[in-house]
Amino acid sequence: MNLRKIEIILLGILVVMLPCHYMLFAVLLKEFSFLKLWRDILVFAIFVIEIIRSKGLKKDNSLVIASIFLCFCVVYIFLAPNIFKAINITRVYLIPLIIFQAVKNLEFKEEELRGFLKAVMISVAVYCIYGIFQAYVLGPTFLIQIGYDSKDGVLSSSYFLSNYGNSLVGRDVQRVVSTFSAANICAFYLSSIFIVFLTFREKLKVRRIVYNGFMFLVFITIFLTFSRSSWLAVAIAIIVFNFKSFWTFISSVWKQLSVMIVFALIALIFMPSLQNAIVHIFKSSFSGEDTSVISHQTTIQEAIKMIAKNPILGLGLGENGPRALNYGASNLVESSFYLMIFEYGIFGAVLYFCNYLYVVIKSITHRKYSKEWALSAVCLIAFTMLAFLNIPYVQEIECTAIVFVFLGIFSYNMDKEKSEEKKASKLKNDKI
Repeated sequence: MNLRKIEIILLGILVVMLPCHYMLFAVLLKEFSFLKLWRDILVFAIFVIEIIRSKGLKKDNSLVIASIFLCFCVVYIFLAPNIFKAINITRVYLIPLIIFQAVKNLEFKEEELRGFLKAVMISVAVYCIYGIFQAYVLGPTFLIQIGYDSKDGVLSSSYFLSNYGNSLVGRDVQRVVSTFSAANICAFYLSSIFIVFLTFREKLKVRRIVYNGFMFLVFITIFLTFSRSSWLAVAIAIIVFNFKSFWTFISSVWKQLSVMIVFALIALIFMPSLQNAIVHIFKSSFSGEDTSVISHQTTIQEAIKMIAKNPILGLGLGENGPRALNYGASNLVESSFYLMIFEYGIFGAVLYFCNYLYVVIKSITHRKYSKEWALSAVCLIAFTMLAFLNIPYVQEIECTAIVFVFLGIFSYNMDKEKSEEKKASKLKNDKI
């Protein structure tokens, strides 16, 4: 077995295993804390294999951006109030960038890519089925029994609909979390997969009924997470994907929505608690009483004030966001963009998001050579940026790593098809 195949297998293990990281290593096996480093070890192994296999990394603008950001991280680590915290949280930002640098130069043959996608498809279907079964059959008691955090035998309110303390409806319906630590993280991961498979439909070569069944399963699971930020971001990504011309857009979106709405209505008819939940979540969202909406508004207002005091250097690397809560007090904010400004200041935050901008620019410049791959990349980034507006997903490796794995695949294939197109054009001109 050659190094390229080993790298593909390790990458498959990483993607398939990412969703169960929290349940396995932070809950069931929490006594063996060293096992949490499995992601770091696996990513490092993939990275080293790629360097050995390719005799170095592909030198392009993304490598320059990542290298400058790495230097930025080193400087900020030494400036940080607590170096240990800064190093530990910096890994969260660097691991996805490292995997991107490896994958963007990794060639998947057609059958290998199909096998990789099918493995992801099967694992995601299992995570969806388990998530729905746990929320609606096993219930929150099961999560408490296996070790999920609780207080006085009650799970955190984040596992239920917002404003649950003032509404019996909110407590009746648990949000689907599957094997993740939170419903929003589950929603982001599944939404990323939904968008990727939306654009990969032709490459899977599975029966249409299997594909449609899988997509509906993922869609309904995303819906049952009640993550409104993911709902909105997925909707925008679907619009971007389908908007090729006005009439084809109307036709394709109408067909997709019609099937989903019919099944959603069937579910609502036979589940009264879900009916009440839907009414509750939309009513509270627009009434100004929703605790989640209020929290978003408050933290964003506070974030602007904090950034204004120190826009250049930020608030200290490792002192911000949900990851920092593991070490004590933290500057919390409900936005990935503001969180990165907290960590690195405005310039450092812009530098970090340039890693995404690089792929957007490549998609635009390569669209005439590789329209399908370019569209896939733009849809995934559109979803990611919209989701980043309201949730600090940037500190969740499960979220950012899955995005950069597929952006790496898209990036490689855009370069490949551009190269093939130029070679074909050159041969044609030589014959003339």
